[in-house]
Amino acid sequence: VTGNQPITLENVDSIRYLGRIDPPDVVATWFDAALSPDSTALAAINIDQLAQWNLLTGETLFYTGRGDAVRVFYSPDKTEMYGVETSGRVAIYNALTGQQINQFSGHSAFSGVAAYDANAGLLALGGTDGTIRVWNTLERQAQVTINAHSGRINTLAFAPNGVYIASTAADGRARLWDWQPRTLLAETDAAEILRTGFAPDSATIALGMGTSVALWTPDAAPVTLDTRGSDVMQFSGDGRYLLAGSRS
Repeated sequence: VTGNQPITLENVDSIRYLGRIDPPDVVATWFDAALSPDSTALAAINIDQLAQWNLLTGETLFYTGRGDAVRVFYSPDKTEMYGVETSGRVAIYNALTGQQINQFSGHSAFSGVAAYDANAGLLALGGTDGTIRVWNTLERQAQVTINAHSGRINTLAFAPNGVYIASTAADGRARLWDWQPRTLLAETDAAEILRTGFAPDSATIALGMGTSVALWTPDAAPVTLDTRGSDVMQFSGDGRYLLAGSRS
């Protein structure tokens, strides 16, 4: 089965074990990870380290200090990795060596919430002041600042088409933005949203609320599903199904 083929009953017998990746000697929880654009490498961060593995061979490519990074992303061309730190600074690493090569101040009031458009290398950072800042990571250029909410940004998500951003905040609102012109397209009540995600067609937004998920389209009121959890929340590739559940 190649990387761009879905697993089906017809081809499941062709799946084979390739190998494993080993963590460093010091045991620690990996709290964020990213696949490279070609799915041949995996980057992850724990309390001390930023690591990268070759998924084809299982080889450890490097371990390096993570600084204060809490999120990690690859550039679209796989040459760089971006570590988003708790201060709102974005550290830029050489994806071959792990050496930090640059940095920029992404958001001075960073709320800890980030979303990434891996196809375009666009990074959105939410603020405690209700603003959203969008960056072109390859060019280190700020694109827009959106005065999105009157309270702390709690969740952010890019639509698969790269045109829209969904945001929720402590002001109890979920909002849909055409982010480049900073245009508000739709909004709805959204108390205690923990997770936000788009369907593959960019038309439906899933709002995870702990024990349930609300499906929201801009032209209709949200429909709530009793999923018993939203720690896991993922649409199938064709958008027909939503996988949702809890860790317990």
